[in-house]
Amino acid sequence: MRYFIIIILLLGCKDKLEKQQVVFKDYDFTTGNYRLFFYEQMGTRIEELNGFDNFYISDIETLEKIKKHWIISYKTDAMPCGYTYAVVLKKNDNVAKRFYVNLDCEYTTTIDSTIITSSWLHFPKSYITDYKKYFKKIDLK
Repeated sequence: MRYFIIIILLLGCKDKLEKQQVVFKDYDFTTGNYRLFFYEQMGTRIEELNGFDNFYISDIETLEKIKKHWIISYKTDAMPCGYTYAVVLKKNDNVAKRFYVNLDCEYTTTIDSTIITSSWLHFPKSYITDYKKYFKKIDLK
């Protein structure tokens, strides 16, 4: 029984990154030229975002909160889950940054479209669901 508890505890542990990764550290949202888009991938939905397939956030104050909140500190185990959303930061309607997240399994494999890490990164679903009241729906039809 003692070994079973130890195994369960170890399975739930995440490896800490040597250096935290601040997702939007290089962007000055205070200029007001940014919008953060979320595009649903593969028809995957999570209950907390029911009714929000494609949406964006453009409020400067909210984007600044996200910038301070979205700090990647842990690796996670590889999982065959696919991706829930493409996350696209646009400045003046041009793509500034793009990466993909899975909210069911809570991971991303990159936070920079040019660098794919050798490990999977823990991306809590709260990083998106905490800001639901600021979403603006997009109709792609």
